[in-house]
Amino acid sequence: MLDMQITSVLFMFSIIFLLGCVQSNPIVPAPNSDLPLTPSSIEPPSVCVKEKCVHVQLAQTQTEKERGLMGVTSLTDQEGMLFLWHEEGNYPFWMKDTLIPLDIVWIQTDGTIVDIATLQPCQADPCPAHFPAGNASYVLETNAGLMEKWNAQVGDRATILMDRPAPNEWN
Repeated sequence: MLDMQITSVLFMFSIIFLLGCVQSNPIVPAPNSDLPLTPSSIEPPSVCVKEKCVHVQLAQTQTEKERGLMGVTSLTDQEGMLFLWHEEGNYPFWMKDTLIPLDIVWIQTDGTIVDIATLQPCQADPCPAHFPAGNASYVLETNAGLMEKWNAQVGDRATILMDRPAPNEWN
């Protein structure tokens, strides 16, 4: 009987120890320092190009990506939205039900900007889609004209400052 109690106590301590080692919201480590995703305690997350930054809302789920900035009536030059994908791809964007003109910036996994487009609101059905010049893992939406004001160009590097979400939190 005493052996069974000792075994039960040891089992419980083992479970408690293992639970203490598990993080509920891990930060995904960067495989190398060349990636633009930089751990930060900055709230909200930010995207920087040429040492100028915008605070961004994250579009991580399919629903968030489909909604984007639809219905938004204004943005400051310090605000935007960042769309995240698990892998690089050719992700077209359209302006359906978007009320303000936007700069759309496609960013590769290593932070290289592969395309910048200024798109106008669209109320037509269907709205035309803009296909980027290259594959990207991130897409930034900002006020129209901001990238020109910053003199941002294809080939420039962007840095994304945020606490990294767990891979199963975005797709």
